[in-house]
Order: sequence, then structure tokens, then C-alpha cells
Amino acid sequence: RTIIKHTVLGAIMIMSIVLFVIINIISSIIGGDNGEILFWWAQVVCINTITTCVFMGFRVNHWFYEFFCTFCDSKCSNFCEYCANQQVLTNEFGMELREENNMGGSNAVDTTVNFHTQQPTVMQVELVLSENNKKTNDVKTTETTD
Repeated sequence: RTIIKHTVLGAIMIMSIVLFVIINIISSIIGGDNGEILFWWAQVVCINTITTCVFMGFRVNHWFYEFFCTFCDSKCSNFCEYCANQQVLTNEFGMELREENNMGGSNAVDTTVNFHTQQPTVMQVELVLSENNKKTNDVKTTETTD
């Protein structure tokens, strides 16, 4: 949870700085007193946002973070979990399917998936899962018989 919290807070700080730079450019285009007022207000908002993010980053102030950032935290957590699951699927299925093709000889069906262009089909996923279960069961039976 700490990594997600600091990712959310870091993203807010970076967006605040980017917004400040954009407003600074706009204020220089406007010029005069109005441009200077816009610049100083943008600087105050940016500094306060960054200071608040640092404040919420401490464990003691977790309640403050939970109150204001629950929505962003849950979305970031879901996104990170999705990315991790996709990486695991890509690694597991890509390697397992290639191993099966190498062991299958000339009668093997080509089930190699290019994960940059397509997702594995349900049949390919079931094939890998069933092969993994067979390997696990074979290992368990050989260990118990010896």
C-alpha cells in the first residue's frame, strides 16, 4: 500500500509542477499586473499542493490521505494489479506454449502467441493451465511413491 500511496502523491506533485509551468508561460504571455498576479497565485497553489502531498506521505497522517485520496488510491491499485497480472500471463503463457511446441515434435500444433499483437485465446490458456496441473500432479505422485 505504501508504494501505491507514494505513486499517487508523486503523480499529484508532478502534475502540480507541470500545471505551474504552463500557467507561468501563460502569465508571461499576458504580462502586466494580471500576469504577475496569476504567476504568484499559481506558485502559492503549487507550493501548497506539494507541501500537502509531503504531509500526507507520512504514516502518522494516513487518515488524511485516506480521506482525500481513497478514490485515486483504489484506481491506482486496480491498475497496478491489472498490469502485474498481464505481465504474469505474458511470461507464463508465452514460455509454456513455446516449450510445448518444442517438445511436441512434428505433430505439435503451433500455439505460440505474439503478445504484442494478440491476446491468448481461451483454448490456449486452458491448454497451459491443464499442462501445469498435469506437471504438478506428476511431481506429487512421484514424490509420494518413492
